[in-house]
Parts: sequence; C-alpha cells; structure tokens
Amino acid sequence: MKKQLKFFVSFAVVAMLGMMVSCDPAEGAYTEERYVDNIYTVNKATVQPEFADTTYFVSNIEEYGLQTGDRAHMVLRYYFDAYSGEKPQWSIVEVVDVIPTRELSALDSTVFAQYNTPVDIDLYELWDAWLKPMWIWKNRQNISIKYTGLAEGADFKLMVRGVSESEAAIEFDLVAKTAYNGGVKTKKLLTFGLDNVGDFLTASQKNSIATKDSVRTKIYYRYKTAQGDTITKEYFGGRIKNTFK
Repeated sequence: MKKQLKFFVSFAVVAMLGMMVSCDPAEGAYTEERYVDNIYTVNKATVQPEFADTTYFVSNIEEYGLQTGDRAHMVLRYYFDAYSGEKPQWSIVEVVDVIPTRELSALDSTVFAQYNTPVDIDLYELWDAWLKPMWIWKNRQNISIKYTGLAEGADFKLMVRGVSESEAAIEFDLVAKTAYNGGVKTKKLLTFGLDNVGDFLTASQKNSIATKDSVRTKIYYRYKTAQGDTITKEYFGGRIKNTFK
C-alpha cells in the first residue's frame, strides 16, 4: 500500500507541475493540489495533525463515519483554485488505520505470563517521513511495534510497573498476546492514555518524583533475539508533565 501511495502522490505532483508549465496555460489560471499523509485527531468537521496546533476543515469527513475524538492515520488532499472564488479545500482520500486509545492496566503476574508474544519497536512510516518508535502527544503514549503473528485477535496491555526515582521515570511493561501463523509479520501503532497513570502508583512512588517538573516514561518489552532467546529490552517513551508535585 505504501508503494502505491507514494507512486500516487508522486504522479499527482508531476501532473500538477506539468499543467503549470504547459505551453498554452489558461491566462491567469493558478491551482494547487497536494497530498498529506499523517495522523489526525477528529473534532466535528475538523482534524488536527499530530504535533501541530493547527486544524483543517475537511469537506467529506462524514463519508468515513469518523466522530469527534477519533484518531486515525489518513491521507488528506489539499486543493486550491485561486480564481474560482472558493476557499482552499481539504478532503480525505484514504483512512489507513483508525487508532484507538487504550487504557492502562495494573501490573498482573497472570497477564504477564499469558501475554508472552515477543515484540520489537519500529519506526512508524508515513509516505514522506518516519516517526520515532515511541512518542507522547496530548498525554498519550504511542508505541510503534512489529511482531510475528496475526493482526486479527491480537491484544496488548501497558501495565504500570512502578517508578524509577534515579531516572525520574514511570515504568511500564508492554505485553502482547497474538495468534502465531507461520511467520506472518505485522506492524501496529498502539496508543495508551496516560491521564490516570497516578491511579496505579502508591503515595510513596508519587512522592519519590514529586520534586520533578516532568517525568519520563520507560517501557519494558519482551524481545526475541536472532538466536531465538527471549530477553527484556527497554526504551524511553517520552516525557509528561509531573502532576504529582
């Protein structure tokens, strides 16, 4: 799909340039058309790109059944005709994936034993950019993973492990339970809400980081080495405002 999308966008840009430099352009004509691949949060008829404060009014959002609060990886089309008298128009071309915000979980040894599929973190691909494997935006922890197994029926949990006072970090265990199927490779972006992370910490744990203006998130996950051994790896997932001061 990515290769097809890149070809589609490249072709559209070339076609647009061809029209702009044609031998006999319509006098005074000017149009602009471009495609933007990103993650967006929906608010009524507008969408907000990841990492941005701006919003775009989207003309056809109702056609895709998206509701306020939904977050999705989408391709948008921008079109502007300077002499039409109409405003620039944004519209959805493709919804690549709708990304739910999952809830945090308490540390549970039974779940930890059952959710034993190894995963790896991976850059998240947009058609013209790569996002780092983990980031936080609007108090949501995003984790881009890949694993061996089916997408259907897979389940994931982010369990609150505790606090590392020396690193000023809240620690989590990312665990996965998937259906294995003959070497099928799957990539997925997971998002977990962090607003209630304090509900999973003790008073002592909160006090241990109370002097910090912000704290990091530290994610532990099972990883399978090339030799077939399963080990635990860790990655700092981002930084959030410390609400335990």
